[in-house]
Amino acid sequence: MGGRKVATQEHPKNVKVEDEGMVIPEGLCGSKSKTYSGQCLNRRGCEYQCKVVEHAETGACHFHHIQRHCYCYHYC
Repeated sequence: MGGRKVATQEHPKNVKVEDEGMVIPEGLCGSKSKTYSGQCLNRRGCEYQCKVVEHAETGACHFHHIQRHCYCYHYC
């Protein structure tokens, strides 16, 4: 399996994605969703928001500071 190498402006490489089994492919960069509001408690909702509204490749929930946020992943 490929690593979880994710280069973002907000996070260092190898961001730990909290969703079980979620591996972000190399070549994708993540950033906090601009349209998802509230804590990210539902991966499917985050992924849908990222794909449909923000035209990203995928989306995933993970911790940032003390809250779970939705992050969208686009090709770098």
